[in-house]
Amino acid sequence: MTKMKDSAVKQELEKNDELVRSTLRAVATLSHLPEVESNSKFEGFIKTIKGSEHASKYETILLETKDASDAMDTS
Repeated sequence: MTKMKDSAVKQELEKNDELVRSTLRAVATLSHLPEVESNSKFEGFIKTIKGSEHASKYETILLETKDASDAMDTS
């Protein structure tokens, strides 16, 4: 993930933060797919995220997406 310039204005920072959150939401959604844990490249990607500055955001989003998918499960 890219770093913002020191001269970035508030609007740019907010836009970047939303892009990061959107990306993390997509990754979290993918992580709930069946048998995804058997994909070593995806697992390596998840480990990279969990070891980054975005780890806490990812964990929060992961819980949100799990709660949403549990609420939608009607089986």
